[in-house]
Amino acid sequence: MEIIIRGDKIEVTKAMKDYIKEKLKRLDKYLENSDAVRASVVVRVSSHRQTVEITIPLHNFIIRSEETQEDFYAAVDKAIENAQMEIPDAMLNTQVRQMLDDFSRRMQSQGLTMEQYFQFTGMTLDKMQEEMKPQALKRIQTRLVLEKIAEVENIQPTEEEVEEEFKKMADAYKMEVEKIKELLGDRELEQMKKDMAVQKAVTLIADEAKEA
Repeated sequence: MEIIIRGDKIEVTKAMKDYIKEKLKRLDKYLENSDAVRASVVVRVSSHRQTVEITIPLHNFIIRSEETQEDFYAAVDKAIENAQMEIPDAMLNTQVRQMLDDFSRRMQSQGLTMEQYFQFTGMTLDKMQEEMKPQALKRIQTRLVLEKIAEVENIQPTEEEVEEEFKKMADAYKMEVEKIKELLGDRELEQMKKDMAVQKAVTLIADEAKEA
């Protein structure tokens, strides 16, 4: 990971830069293709308090954090500890739409259209979308964390598990397994495998929690 450090109204010494780099380098194992990642760190001073701002743009999201402390090293530690994902609006809106589609299908299974639901409840589409955003954000963040765990732990479905998933799909759609395979493109197959890896990551976490 390339780390760009600059000071705002403060000279960032070599010792300060080395400390920042040492702390951030520990994140390398959690970053896909970390050699291509560029982290930006800005150090500011105001009223004898040190502020450290960290920004790491990644493929699907941005890791960002800002922390102010009297001690520079404490500010660095807290900034890294409290770093959070910032999800792009486009990804968040896509997740909200998927949740709306799922909700609409559930309503249809009960004999209601979305228009009827809105009429009965007084809810509006815009209000529902806004209320869904916190849950949508949590789902995305959880998914990204699980995908990273699967990658770091090299969790992948076996060929037998993939075949078993094909059989489940064939039974659900009342089709032959080979027909299901024909209908699935390379992209859909990779997504299916990724979903299976994420589920195995969930199982891994649950098992470790039981042992703890």
